[in-house]
Amino acid sequence: MRRRVFFVIGLTLLAMILVIAAATRLVLMQSLLDLERRYLERDVDTVRKAVVEDLAVLRRTARDWSAWDDAYEFVVTGSAGFIERNLADEMLADINVDAILFLDTGGRAVHSKAIGTHGSGAAALPAELARYAAGHPALLAHDSPDASVAGIAALPEGATLVAAWPILDSSRARPARGSLVMCRLLTTDDVREIGRRVNLSVARLSLGDPQLPAGLAGDAVIIETFGRDRVAAYSLLADLDGEAAVAFRVDEPADFRRQGIITLLTLLAWVTLTGLSFGAAIFVFLERAVLSRLHALSAGVLAIGTADEPGRRLALRGRDEFAYLGAAINGMLDSLERSSADLLRMEQRNEAFLGAMPDLFFLVDRAGTIVDARLPAGVPRLPVSNLLVGANIRDLPASWSQIAPEVVARGVGVVRDTLEDGAPQRFEFTLGEPPRTWECRTAPSGADEVLALVRDVTALRRAEQAQHKEVLLKEIHHRVKNNLQVISSLLDLQARAARDDETRRLLSESQGRVRSMALIHERLYGSGSDAVNFADYARDLVAHVRHSLSGDSERVAVTVDIVEAALDMDVAVPCGLAINELLTNALKHAFPDGRAGNVVVSLRRRPGGSLELRVADDGVGLPPEVDPDNPGTLGLRIVNILSAQIRGTLETERGLVDGWGTAFSLVIPGPPGEPPASD
Repeated sequence: MRRRVFFVIGLTLLAMILVIAAATRLVLMQSLLDLERRYLERDVDTVRKAVVEDLAVLRRTARDWSAWDDAYEFVVTGSAGFIERNLADEMLADINVDAILFLDTGGRAVHSKAIGTHGSGAAALPAELARYAAGHPALLAHDSPDASVAGIAALPEGATLVAAWPILDSSRARPARGSLVMCRLLTTDDVREIGRRVNLSVARLSLGDPQLPAGLAGDAVIIETFGRDRVAAYSLLADLDGEAAVAFRVDEPADFRRQGIITLLTLLAWVTLTGLSFGAAIFVFLERAVLSRLHALSAGVLAIGTADEPGRRLALRGRDEFAYLGAAINGMLDSLERSSADLLRMEQRNEAFLGAMPDLFFLVDRAGTIVDARLPAGVPRLPVSNLLVGANIRDLPASWSQIAPEVVARGVGVVRDTLEDGAPQRFEFTLGEPPRTWECRTAPSGADEVLALVRDVTALRRAEQAQHKEVLLKEIHHRVKNNLQVISSLLDLQARAARDDETRRLLSESQGRVRSMALIHERLYGSGSDAVNFADYARDLVAHVRHSLSGDSERVAVTVDIVEAALDMDVAVPCGLAINELLTNALKHAFPDGRAGNVVVSLRRRPGGSLELRVADDGVGLPPEVDPDNPGTLGLRIVNILSAQIRGTLETERGLVDGWGTAFSLVIPGPPGEPPASD
């Protein structure tokens, strides 16, 4: 621990020094370099201003000479006396001029004069100056008395300061007679003299000098360093055409850089010394206040953990956090001691609880090995639990033939999924003769073990299946009833919209048949069973048919005499349709011309167990030409089809009462209490 603390403190100190050094270098040195650049740019501006001042002096001198009556007359007369008196070498040297040029208004040279101050090349200055003036009309401007030009001219002899004024009389009122041009060569000595005047080290460089840095153009200032002690700024002077004419360099000692390095090193030294002092102080404090007490605490905890003394406790004096931590650990040990006793009692209760449960418990590891097993008493053909412990569930089919290998494979997969997902799993399997359904629920018990609970759920699943079947059947009846009612409503709407009576009759008869079937499903939906109370159903059906055909009229009395019988839907539906067809025919055709009468609908059980569904009336009777076994009407054909569907017999009786009336009997064979199955 001490080595780690020392390492962290040292690493922190080193990182702090590096960060401070980087930040200081970035901020301080950059600021000093910016300041150095500003100073050098200011020095360059100083040199440029000095050149501008020299141009201003030359311009003033040229102005004084141009506004002079003698010069005004000289341009016209070319007086030799003017030349002797005013254009001697000493005179031009006094006014610091290397050459003077008088031009008439046409730009022709009237007189020129050069002094050899700068060598033999100065003699060619007037001719070069005249050619330069011819190429620069601004030097020959006479439009205004103040139309003057001053600047640098790039002549073959070198960069030259040039100033030009129009030649006027002393009053400056008469027209100009030409131009006066004065020039002075800007030599290396002149540039050095400019540097002496402004207290700077200035050197003139030719434009092709290899010392010039790349990219130097216009008014740009480029700064370069020479070792650790010198720094130089390069710049250009432009001529009258805006082109580079003179390059110069300003040299300065690199005081800013040197001072920045000294300041940075001094700061880093102080930071290092201060950091070492603080690091040592922190280490000493941690050693006394933390590390030594932490060592004592860890040693005490280790001694308690290794010693077989449950009642042993820590002894730490003081009022700091470690003392409080020691007290908390002692309290935790007391709580653990109490919890161990409670856990032992809980384990004993759980053992008793598990032993009393009828379920099978298995503890299985990741490899499929049974770590623990608890089997309830009375489980047939199962090995005792102590033989299962240590066995692999993959080997169970060899010990118990009723366990299928696919059940074991599925169990292995569930164990793997439980450990991977960390969530409970369940699956069911069939076992034994006769087959019984078992449910296995698994839950993770640690990182590599699964607790499996196996329970016989045969009775539960059978009850659930019966309940599900009942709910599903009721839902089917409900949906069929609703759909049949919708169809009945659609047929009613279609009958109302029909234009001929025959179509309306056919649609109404179809509606009655659909309604009889819907009534069956309505009864089944409310009954909760697969059989229909046929007596209640027949009464409702007869009431619907009678109301739809006779309304509230009591002319024809309909009597229902149905024994209490629960019929399966396969029989109840054909019987209901038969009642609908036979009763409809009786009400529509047996009592013509407002005749009154009676209709009896009955269901009774014949000897031998067969059922007889009978519809009888005392009306005009069935016409002789109608053969009930081969009828021509749709209603009787439907009744014959329904009779054949339930394997019944349709019997017909004519002339029941004094030659009047007809009775149809649908005999349904079958043993008592068990209606026949439908095809």
